[in-house]
Amino acid sequence: MIEALDNKIPATIQQSMMFDVSRILRHASSWLIERYGDDLDIVDSVEELKKSMATIYGRALSIVVGPARERQKRSAEEYMKHGVPEKLAKKMASLLLTRGGLDIADLANRHRKDVMETARMYAGMSDRLGIVWMNRCVEGLEVEGRWQALARSNLRDDFYRIRRDFATVLLGGRSRKTPEEVFDSWIHKNAASVRMFDSILAEMRLRPDVDFATLTVAAQELRKLTDSL
Repeated sequence: MIEALDNKIPATIQQSMMFDVSRILRHASSWLIERYGDDLDIVDSVEELKKSMATIYGRALSIVVGPARERQKRSAEEYMKHGVPEKLAKKMASLLLTRGGLDIADLANRHRKDVMETARMYAGMSDRLGIVWMNRCVEGLEVEGRWQALARSNLRDDFYRIRRDFATVLLGGRSRKTPEEVFDSWIHKNAASVRMFDSILAEMRLRPDVDFATLTVAAQELRKLTDSL
């Protein structure tokens, strides 16, 4: 991907792309350390995850739904507007899936599920429970100094962790249903709790400014909802 950059792309856009790649690499490194700890073997981990990750990247637009899909399309279009070739622009836009994609690939491998079925469940769950919106709000938080930046990073990680924990429970049961069907069954079984959570989220969406306190409460309410399985 990096080798594809050339003089036809403005230097500022190249720098922005390189920054995005380095940021994704940092996130991926943190994910690997958190997932494997002292047992981390880079070669084995890459071998274990690369096939599923290639599928996720290659079929990105068939996985994401709702606002996440629109965000990815806008990202690719923005790159192309600045002279980035379409193929490279779409690859850069698909990097938005990396953090969630690592969880999807790992969960599918661990629970012996089809990676695309797992991905569709993960994406549908993220959209239905407003997690995509919450993550976007976290990314939009303005920070001053190291500690606020760390607080934002921890809050973002918390949303990913809640989502992964919930998906782990959904995939861990004995059922012949697809992952999407399992999630749909959970929604119907917990309809009252989901409606209450929806009302809380709807109230938050009406706020002109969503701050750290609001998103911290959102994370707590999401955890309470998903722990009700």
